[in-house]
Amino acid sequence: MSIVQVVFEDRRNPGTFNGGAYSYLADQPVAVGDIVNVPTKYGDRDAKIVKTDVPVREIGCRVGELKKISGPAYSGNLFSGFFD
Repeated sequence: MSIVQVVFEDRRNPGTFNGGAYSYLADQPVAVGDIVNVPTKYGDRDAKIVKTDVPVREIGCRVGELKKISGPAYSGNLFSGFFD
């Protein structure tokens, strides 16, 4: 398991990822640039990995307090091909 940092997708401009970086646990291999789905206090959101292998000393809490990445983000339109 490793610590990674993510930035969230801009709700007003989908496909754009910006803002502050937040730390999460990754229990599967991920790389910088991967788009993942992460839990937040407001529900799941898509985020982009901006840093991997973050040292424990760089996070502002204990490792046990970090949430885990839910998985890869769904790519494409949910209804793509549904109405065709």
